[in-house]
Amino acid sequence: MTLRGRLTAAFLVVVLGPVLLGAFFVASTVAAVDRSRSTERLAVAASTVRTSVDALCQQLRATADAVALTGDPAGAAAQLVGRGLAAGVLITDVSGQVTYASPGAPATPWRECGGPAAPSGPVRAVAARVDLRDRAGTLLGTVAAAQVVDPAFVARLAAVTGVAVTLLDGGASAARVTHTTESRAVRDAVLAAAIATDGDQVTETTEGRYVRRIGPSSGQPLPLVLSVASEQPPALHVTLVGVVVLAGLLAVLAAWRLARVTTRPLVELAGAVDRVAHGDLTARVPVRTRDELGRLAAAFNRMTRETGSYVAALTSSRDQLRGHLAVLGDTLASTHDLQRILRVILHSAIAATGARAGAVLLVETGGVLVAQCTEGLDGRWPEGD
Repeated sequence: MTLRGRLTAAFLVVVLGPVLLGAFFVASTVAAVDRSRSTERLAVAASTVRTSVDALCQQLRATADAVALTGDPAGAAAQLVGRGLAAGVLITDVSGQVTYASPGAPATPWRECGGPAAPSGPVRAVAARVDLRDRAGTLLGTVAAAQVVDPAFVARLAAVTGVAVTLLDGGASAARVTHTTESRAVRDAVLAAAIATDGDQVTETTEGRYVRRIGPSSGQPLPLVLSVASEQPPALHVTLVGVVVLAGLLAVLAAWRLARVTTRPLVELAGAVDRVAHGDLTARVPVRTRDELGRLAAAFNRMTRETGSYVAALTSSRDQLRGHLAVLGDTLASTHDLQRILRVILHSAIAATGARAGAVLLVETGGVLVAQCTEGLDGRWPEGD
């Protein structure tokens, strides 16, 4: 991988890493907050339902007590039903035979407020039952006051609690819906979640609803399912994915641009080094910045410039040496005059070394050095005869 590729990858990791972590954190935090708030709403709604149903049971129990305490149970029952305190009153004797049933009373069986676990079957009415006794305290039978459970009743519960309410059939599997305020689009999903929910647990459906099942229990005999829509923005995940994708595209573009700007001077420097390696000492690198790369380019240009000067000087010296050697060769070939040969040698040496003066000394008999010829000494060095 090239340096540009490594820089691009490093920049993408540095930029996209926090973006992905941030998106995950936002999604998880929003989901956790949404679940917490929905769970709290369902808890408040469940408490409200229990309070409402318990208040209804207390009202029905008071109605049944009022009927049982009068001397004319049938007349009192008709009067209380007419006032709307109950939808129906049922009086039975000690053997369980019905002795009085108010006209228009809901169909039996009724769901007892404080009775045992609710039996299977649809819920038609909820009722409170009290004993019917004479003045001596002898048990004569029972009086039950009931209130019908219909779609209007379920709608009132939903209005009071602020959540959707579903009344089940009360069977062990809770496989059927009796009445509900849920829309048809989510009804099946809510029912499936209710079947899978135990106790006061809260379950989330694939349609974005939180479901809680309550009852039946003592004081709240109705098998109910409460649900609330998620407050999480519906397009949150799509938005987060879009943000990540957009950030990724911008990061790729920025990384490519940054890597190109960063590596361009290095590419130019590498190209100039290749040219110098092939003998082109005129290669120069543009100095675009004042940073480390700019100083490196300036140093390279200075190095190649000085190297070119040194090479030019060496080339000139070499050419001069060749010229003097050629003159010396021509002289040796054309004459055997020692003085002339020595003077050519002296001139060549002075030119090659850049000296201003010089002399050629030869060893004479007895080891004495005698100047044979001089140049630029103005006669200050005596020459031999």
